Amino acid sequence: MLFSGFVIPQAAFGHGSMFLIAKLEVLPEARAVLEISADHGQNPMIANEAEARAALLKCLHLREKGDFRPLDEKAAKWSTGKKWRELAPESILPPADDEDAHKLLTAKWELECAEPSLVFQAPKGSLQDVLLWMPAEPGESPKWMMLLGGDVSREIAVLPREKSIWPPLVAVVVLLTLGSLWRVRRRQIQS
Repeated sequence: MLFSGFVIPQAAFGHGSMFLIAKLEVLPEARAVLEISADHGQNPMIANEAEARAALLKCLHLREKGDFRPLDEKAAKWSTGKKWRELAPESILPPADDEDAHKLLTAKWELECAEPSLVFQAPKGSLQDVLLWMPAEPGESPKWMMLLGGDVSREIAVLPREKSIWPPLVAVVVLLTLGSLWRVRRRQIQS
């Protein structure tokens, strides 16, 4: 078991384009950004951009209210590129001189998290493996997990929404104003 822990990153480095790369950034206020990338220039299982687009739309499902659902196709923002630098952890980056051979398609979702954690699933029967990773704080290693068809990620905590003092404060001001207006009106009626 200890030996396999050292082999996986090296194997990932050698075959970095044969799986999809999913970068997840957890943001404040219960938000997250998920970017999934496919290399249709080097992945033998993806022949062209159309197949890459289809793979990106169905490779991960997100748990919502206890059920796993595909990511919303309409919410995806699409981009193309040739460089892995911002898409993958450094440990699996292909050699620099090899980057021109890559044809990357990336789908980006900005998620509003209704639940306290995010959980992803690679659908059963999926032929596309997904490397799900999260950037690390300076001096730390990125966290990552490989999801094969049917696998479910661990729960990923979402940063909670900040509680605002404005709604209760506004309610108090409105009630005081209404109370004052009622008293003034009542005095006017009595005089």
